Amino acid sequence: MSNECEELKKFDKEDRQTENCAQSHLQQIDNRFFKLESELNSIKTMISNQKTGLSKLNNENCSSYANIVENSNYSLVIKPMSKEQSSADTKNDLKQFVKPEEVKVAISRVISTKDGGVVIRCNNEKEVNFLKEVAAEKLGAQYQLAIPNKKLP
Repeated sequence: MSNECEELKKFDKEDRQTENCAQSHLQQIDNRFFKLESELNSIKTMISNQKTGLSKLNNENCSSYANIVENSNYSLVIKPMSKEQSSADTKNDLKQFVKPEEVKVAISRVISTKDGGVVIRCNNEKEVNFLKEVAAEKLGAQYQLAIPNKKLP
């Protein structure tokens, strides 16, 4: 019996050691899991912040049709009374008589038309109106000046 008791004590001691070892391993695994979980949460937060930042950038740079139409350039159409005149001649007359550098109006684009006219685009309505007044003074009755009406989309 004493032999059996000793064996039971020995078996019980080994059992406790195994249990302690298992608890130690479980503790280590739990600690690793906690670290991984916290790293995963921080990565999720970083990704969420980046998505938020990208969506803000996309919203700021987003060009909707309404925004483009609202911020479109303003135009002045200049047509010669003579049907035989070319658009190059119209441009030369504008440069000679109106002199854009003296008028100090920001002209964003000059487009030639097939009927000998020119379309001048400016950045705002005030500049177009001022350019129309100056051109009407300098060019007189040789040219027809018009500001085209914007059409609704």
